[in-house]
Amino acid sequence: MKFLDNLLEGREDQAYALLRIVTGFLFIWHGAQKLFNYPKDFPYPLNPLMYSAGTIELVGGLLVMIGLFTRPAAFICSGTMAVAYWMVHGLNNIHPMLNGGELAALYCFAFLFIAARGPGIWSLDKEIIYGQGRRIVRLRLITDNATAPASGRHFAPLIINRYKSKKHSGS
Repeated sequence: MKFLDNLLEGREDQAYALLRIVTGFLFIWHGAQKLFNYPKDFPYPLNPLMYSAGTIELVGGLLVMIGLFTRPAAFICSGTMAVAYWMVHGLNNIHPMLNGGELAALYCFAFLFIAARGPGIWSLDKEIIYGQGRRIVRLRLITDNATAPASGRHFAPLIINRYKSKKHSGS
């Protein structure tokens, strides 16, 4: 095992990025099948719930793959697969090998892990938040009584700030 330890040591971030990218890529095709009958026809009639699932699979898979809004997208995808498992597969039999729900369960927990871990390297989230010289647009809640409406609160115009963390600014 020394060979594998030496080979893989220090490559956890790259392995995680590949997991996120491939999981999102594979998930996209489930949505494409439901919505566009591509790459093969979807064998069941579509109802509004299936259209919603297909949209989440297509858009959520794309967002997770490119690493944009990764945490919320992965969390929604995870929940979608939990619902798919219990509504479609779990009603037939509780055991995943017998009800055909292994893939739904695996996607559920893979996306839950991605939601917990975040975007990682090779993601648009990381580039937007930590990129050198990038700008982040933030809303600031103003509570100054002189400028606030009767409610006492309003949103100021978009304020553009440069964000540099100590970790990424080289200090």
